[in-house]
Amino acid sequence: MNPEGEMMSKSIARVLLGACTALVLAATVTGCAGPGSAAPETVATTQAAASAPTPMPIEEVVDLDPLAEPLVAAGKALVAGTEGFAPVEARTTLDVAVQQLDADVQVAQLSAAGGPAASQATPPVDEARIAADIAALYAAAQLVRQGVVDTASRVLNEETPDADQAVRDDLYLAVVAQQAAGPATDDTPRQLLELVAKTRAAQDAQAAGAAAREAAEQSAADGESASGGGSGPTYTEIPFCYHWPPLHITDPLTGEPQDVTPPPSGPGC
Repeated sequence: MNPEGEMMSKSIARVLLGACTALVLAATVTGCAGPGSAAPETVATTQAAASAPTPMPIEEVVDLDPLAEPLVAAGKALVAGTEGFAPVEARTTLDVAVQQLDADVQVAQLSAAGGPAASQATPPVDEARIAADIAALYAAAQLVRQGVVDTASRVLNEETPDADQAVRDDLYLAVVAQQAAGPATDDTPRQLLELVAKTRAAQDAQAAGAAAREAAEQSAADGESASGGGSGPTYTEIPFCYHWPPLHITDPLTGEPQDVTPPPSGPGC
């Protein structure tokens, strides 16, 4: 090949090499910015959206029954105050009901103060659960009431014949009132503790009356001994039967007046 032809061939080769290089660069740039690739601004926006915290729902505050807290205190007092006056099973049932209500009240209060959500507790606590706790406490208090009434009736009829009659009458009226009462309410614990107090008063009056009777008998025996053992008049004990006056009470459920005639009592009945 002559020198001129060789120079021409080299020039054509350089031109072709430059064109190929330009095509490769164009293809590379097009591939980076082509379909399926996001612009820098789009990528940044997507990452920011992914890192943004998901808004949490606002916890609904439990509308706590105003009777719930006082019932917890009253229930605990009733459990402690009826020892020996109500069966252990009834008092245990009441204690369990009180503890359950107390626990759920604390969950609701803690949630309202910004603590763990009451709806996330195990089990969840809401108004319906609090209402069920209160109903269970009332049912247990009814069992305790029956035990206290039975004990008070036994003390009145069998164990306190020497007690002051006014104290016995007071206890009798309290027993009748509880026998005629309807379902338990938030005031039932107070009423039952009052009945327990009147039963204890009758027991104390019985002890005082028995002591007075024994003292009188001892004094009579001493007097008879001092008189030389002479025979005195003989007294025949006359059995008595006390007929209680009718009681006029009001039915706590219907509000209607009722006449309740207590059964007679005494050794001659």
